[in-house]
Amino acid sequence: MYNIGIVDDDKAFIAYMKRLLQSGAWEGERVIFYEYSSGEELVAHMQEQAVYDLLILDIQLTGMDGHEAARKFRKLHPDTVLVFCSGVFLPTVEAFETTPFRYLLKEYSEERMRGGTGGGFKQNEGTQGDSISEREKG
Repeated sequence: MYNIGIVDDDKAFIAYMKRLLQSGAWEGERVIFYEYSSGEELVAHMQEQAVYDLLILDIQLTGMDGHEAARKFRKLHPDTVLVFCSGVFLPTVEAFETTPFRYLLKEYSEERMRGGTGGGFKQNEGTQGDSISEREKG
């Protein structure tokens, strides 16, 4: 079972990412999605979920931006695979302070998005601290 959080103020993009992940590398896997429309909402609920395997986080959010949300998230979930996804912003030094696995632009093709989220993550499970495979064994 995989727990995936998606933070974006665009509900259509959340639905797109869920469809993309469910039809790609995650197809046939049991996946629970946690949807958040703001950084504040993620921070308010992140203690309720003990483990996130993957967090897809928009950078440009109203109120608390993705950078700030990622810093707060990392304090509780240092081993979660973090993927930044933005429509306009390019990577900055600030973005890399929270050690993202990938930085994707929303304009990327479906194939490139799959490789940067589901496919790329699952190929590298053993490289992200307390990996999924280790948790499933215990």
